[in-house]
Amino acid sequence: MEVDGLGARCALPSCRTLDYLPFTCNSCSLKYCQAHAQPTDHACAKPSERDVPTCPLCSAPVPIPPGSTRDAAVSRHIDMGCPRRARANPRCMKLGCNTRDPVATTCPSCGNVFCLAHRIESQHDCTATRRTSNRQQKSSARSSSHTTKRSLSLRKRRVQFVNTPSSPIGDSSIPPENQLTVAVFFPAATEIKPRFMVFSKRNTPGRIIDELKRQVKDLPQPQGDRYYLYGYKAGGNGVNLLPYITPIKDMPHLVQSGDCLILENGDSGLDQAWITALQKLGKGQRASKSSRSADNCAVA
Repeated sequence: MEVDGLGARCALPSCRTLDYLPFTCNSCSLKYCQAHAQPTDHACAKPSERDVPTCPLCSAPVPIPPGSTRDAAVSRHIDMGCPRRARANPRCMKLGCNTRDPVATTCPSCGNVFCLAHRIESQHDCTATRRTSNRQQKSSARSSSHTTKRSLSLRKRRVQFVNTPSSPIGDSSIPPENQLTVAVFFPAATEIKPRFMVFSKRNTPGRIIDELKRQVKDLPQPQGDRYYLYGYKAGGNGVNLLPYITPIKDMPHLVQSGDCLILENGDSGLDQAWITALQKLGKGQRASKSSRSADNCAVA
């Protein structure tokens, strides 16, 4: 029985239920029954941001703070306190730990998820770290064995030069004041004999390495990232790694004419056998332009 002026029928054509406490839609301003009160329930033709959204995880209504939007409010609800999200937190994969941390961390090494207490590799006994450590130990052992064999091979033989200081290999058109005449030693693992060569003092060690690659045909590719050039001053300050991009003329304290240059692989550094052999040189005698002999840089 209908009472005049009391209640209203649902505006949804397929419903038309009489409701004495109807709901007024904030978007279209029509009245609906409780079953069709939400804009999604009656396919509202005028959806509004003022409608209260629901959480897609827990279906709870999410209020929209002033100045915010529907999407921002729902995202904040999920991030800050959604019950379903709390249950969905991943479990820590540390053996014996069952913590579900809302800010769980993924290990960059092994890819597993851990809580804050076990996020560091050492705290969860990271398997990837153990494998890397084992590989490094095996690689170090192989490198040490290779270096020992190479050093013994070098000590057993007497190095012989392919030319004499009076006939150095290189560009003879370089002005005498810019010439750098040195004895060049090649990687100890190769069978390339040392030789006297001439370069321009304006060149950098990097350019000299490029010239050596062009002039020495049987020079192999470096085992590491690149070749490195060392300078040895007989009777001076020993063996020094030469800066890659500094001109030779700017570092006379490291190398001059009459000194020795040593080419070595970047991954293995300077072979200790070279240092031992070069220390047997002239014992304080440097070769000069006027008096230079193969004995100054001979390796016994």
